This record gives sequence, C-alpha cells and structure tokens, in this order.
Amino acid sequence: MTAESTGPGGRVPPIPAMPLMMAGEGQNVRLVEVLGGRGLARRLAEMGLTPGTPMRVVAQGRPGPFIVQVGNSKLVLGRGMIHRVLVAPF
Repeated sequence: MTAESTGPGGRVPPIPAMPLMMAGEGQNVRLVEVLGGRGLARRLAEMGLTPGTPMRVVAQGRPGPFIVQVGNSKLVLGRGMIHRVLVAPF
C-alpha cells in the first residue's frame, strides 16, 4: 500500500515520518510537519521549508553542521530544529 492508496474504510494511511536528524547523508526527504510553535514554523517557512518541500541531506553534522539542500540552496539547521522537523523519504 502506498501513501496515495486508501486503506480500510477509505482512509488514507498516514505517511511514516521521522525527525530530520534520523535522515542519512544523501537521502532525499520531504517535509511532513514541524513540531514547534508558530515562531519555528515561520522561521523555517522564511527559509523555504514548508510542508511538502523536498530536500536532500548534504551533511548530518556529526560533528559539524546539519546541512540540507533545497533546490539550488544549501541551508544549515541547528540541532533544536532538526529534532522538531518531521520528514518522510521519497
């Protein structure tokens, strides 16, 4: 069953999401949800990260910065952010 197909009772099954920090280097993911207040969601939206946005993990930051590529831009995200950003592989 895929995310597009319907499950029992005609419901669409939830997309399996994980914190961005769990995505591996080189993995393509799509932003599913931001688990934070409006301030965090607004800050991420200002950087172009809104639900549905595809991105690629460039560096996991162990040690060092966590870097994602969104389109032609690379963004450095803090540890607090990557724990509260839920993504799904695609």
